[in-house]
Amino acid sequence: MTEAPSCPTCGTARPDRFCPSCGEAALQDGEPSLRQVVVAFFSDVTNLEGKLWRTLWSLVRHPGQLAADWSRGKRRPYMKPTQVLILATVVYFLLQAFTPANTLNQDLAGHVTRQVYSPLAHGLTERRLDTLTDRAVSELPAAEAHDETVRERIRATVRADYTTRFDDRVAKNARALVFLLAPLLALVFAVVHLDGGRGAAEHLVLAAHFVSFLLIVVLVIGATLVGITAAVLISLFGLGNAPRLEWLVAQLLAVPCLLWLHVAYRTFHENTRLSAALRAGVTVLAVLPAVMVLRLLTFLFTHATLGPS
Repeated sequence: MTEAPSCPTCGTARPDRFCPSCGEAALQDGEPSLRQVVVAFFSDVTNLEGKLWRTLWSLVRHPGQLAADWSRGKRRPYMKPTQVLILATVVYFLLQAFTPANTLNQDLAGHVTRQVYSPLAHGLTERRLDTLTDRAVSELPAAEAHDETVRERIRATVRADYTTRFDDRVAKNARALVFLLAPLLALVFAVVHLDGGRGAAEHLVLAAHFVSFLLIVVLVIGATLVGITAAVLISLFGLGNAPRLEWLVAQLLAVPCLLWLHVAYRTFHENTRLSAALRAGVTVLAVLPAVMVLRLLTFLFTHATLGPS
């Protein structure tokens, strides 16, 4: 009896075309050929697009359904929760530069002046600037090192250089750390549903879908609408400064978030209308603090990892 060939991927005996262990397919006669590569490419693209649009439609049109399907094992028709979150993050940061709202990506000025943790951020930044200034002054001749005018000029140069480097680094870190928003909100979901019977993984999946919705549908579209109306508001009411603009964005985000969560809680947790509405309201109130925690973590990580010039 001829021994079955082994799978090149996992080494398991493969009596048929597909490996019973990992699913790897055996090469066919003439493979690989250009025709097979082209056919496989279009098949993969079509399958990906089908999953993509099916997932996005369910994400927006049927809140909570993706998480409910994932929880009961129906997963193959949709993109994975992590894939959805990665896609949403990429789309958000690609389009965020063209909108007036910096919901997740704050520059140094935003961190030290416009956040609840700004006193801490301001103190840490000033101490870092003092250190960098002292280092630069120590390299000067003694006569110049004791000249306050020279010191102030050096400090201004140090501040400008540090601000540029910080803003560049924090933008990259914001993209990397945005995924922390999902576990932060998963904790909120767990607290508002202590009686729901769902596990930590299920709360995390629902949170990943909510963050994806927040980034793709609400933040991108909402911020674009703000951009369209910003010119009128700026000219009529002087709402062009960042704090007021952030306040306006927050108001626009509240309603769609509340609606999404209300439907998601009814679908995923099977809450009554009243219960879902109350829990959704509490969750929306917790979104801004969660974003603030994410901003603080992003600032601290950037401050800790940004070395001297």
